[in-house]
Amino acid sequence: MITPSEHRESLATVRGALLVVLGIAVVAQALVFANTRNTFASILAAIPFVAAVLIVFRRPTSCAGAPLPGTIVFLMIAGNSIAPLYGTLLEGKPLSFSLSDPVAVFQHRAVYGVSLLAAYLIAISLWLSPVRNIFVGLGRSLGTSKLFSVRSVWIIGFIGIGAGLLKFLPLPSLVTKILDGVGFLNWAPYILLIPPYFDRKKSLTDYWPLALLYLFQAGISAGTNSRMGFVGPLAAVASAWLVCLISGHLVVDARWMRKAALSSIAGLVVMSQFVDFSTAMLIERDRRGARSLAAQAGATWDTFLDKDRLALYRTYFRDVEEARSGWKENYVDNPILARFIQIKFDDNCLKRVRHYTPDDIQSLTTISRDKMFALIPGPFLKPLGISIDKEFVNSFSTGDLMESLGGNPVLGRRLTGSIPAQIFAIFGWWYPAVVILVYMMIWIILAGIVSNKFAFFRVSTLGMILAFQVFTDISLDGITNSTGFVFRGAWEVLLLYALVLAAMRFMGEGKLLRPPNLGRSRGISRKPGRKLDEMNPNLAKETP
Repeated sequence: MITPSEHRESLATVRGALLVVLGIAVVAQALVFANTRNTFASILAAIPFVAAVLIVFRRPTSCAGAPLPGTIVFLMIAGNSIAPLYGTLLEGKPLSFSLSDPVAVFQHRAVYGVSLLAAYLIAISLWLSPVRNIFVGLGRSLGTSKLFSVRSVWIIGFIGIGAGLLKFLPLPSLVTKILDGVGFLNWAPYILLIPPYFDRKKSLTDYWPLALLYLFQAGISAGTNSRMGFVGPLAAVASAWLVCLISGHLVVDARWMRKAALSSIAGLVVMSQFVDFSTAMLIERDRRGARSLAAQAGATWDTFLDKDRLALYRTYFRDVEEARSGWKENYVDNPILARFIQIKFDDNCLKRVRHYTPDDIQSLTTISRDKMFALIPGPFLKPLGISIDKEFVNSFSTGDLMESLGGNPVLGRRLTGSIPAQIFAIFGWWYPAVVILVYMMIWIILAGIVSNKFAFFRVSTLGMILAFQVFTDISLDGITNSTGFVFRGAWEVLLLYALVLAAMRFMGEGKLLRPPNLGRSRGISRKPGRKLDEMNPNLAKETP
């Protein structure tokens, strides 16, 4: 394994690079868009990011499962700090672009981000190890803490892909929900690009099946008018890379950082074209129900080539449609960055919260509670005497609810809400305590079920796959999704993944990745005669 000193140097390099990149963005925002509100908002955006870099990218603790929640915390904070700083800057906009109160928005994001970090530190602390060990034992029993072989990863991925294809058939709603539950396994094969799976001895041509898989999934997404097939694999690789970086399965040096900078420049050029393609998908989305997959993909491509139509749509959507509805979501054009940024949703919801009456807040509290209960299976609610109209409360989003309470009844539009705005309206400035409590439970569960304790590898297959999926589940719309993950979502993941592993065992598959197969990534020691605990000294720090 990579030695502790190499791991420390790697994390220090990452910390330094991220802080420099952040500093450039803050200074550029202050110089290019010189106004007090924008500068103050930039400083507020930087505060939680600095804290996240210093806390998440540090020497590993005794909690073996910490890299997974650490990665998710970092993504949640980075998506609303450095992502909008650069996203707006690269498009020639100030950070405060189209925000009614940018200082208030980034103030709440700073409080929310610091609360997430506090929950993370508490969850991985030594004194909570007895609680984590409950989930460690559960993970070992179900197999969620194991690192499976390359062949097994492909099988897991094909199960997820097959489940997605089966949804095109007319199936009962219960079956469709189960298939949706294993959808995150779609991205499993892409983790083979990350150590400890990635083997530097192999040529890139050896990974051509992954390129074909990406083209296949991108084609399906184009036919169904969804961007996830384009963005999902990239996000899955990036999040798995962070998990392995924090856990110590790869190292980063100055040379690697220079390559990353050049790759980022090339990536910006590619993403600029994807912005147009994403807009074309939005234009053709309303007609997808009446077209075949091939026809929908062809229509999207034709629209992508019509640059005048794209420009006209953007003008209409921003200047006419959003002005009419009063709910503005145009902040950054880049669809990949937009997947991570919730700043505009915060602004929309906080703007409405300011005008809520006590009755509005009571309605928000009651319906938010009902939406949380609706996520719990009925058999568990009946003994408690709780009766919920699940069909009604699940027919609209938290964003719909907050907009309707603001005087514009739009239930059913599936507008995206805001977690900080929702819990601020309900709990006032006590909401950081609620954030800490809810997310502490999430981090404890995640750190436990993927904890590969007393093993050569410090990561598990599920831990590498799961990061991006959990990020999307617990960071969007409202706090009800986060609480729902504690009461239902996490258990669904455990159960469905255990069923997938059982199916693999039934087929005679499911072998583990062996240490000799570890890719020779930079920093891996192969000196003969070294004991396992010397190659991975973190094992000696594990709590019983």
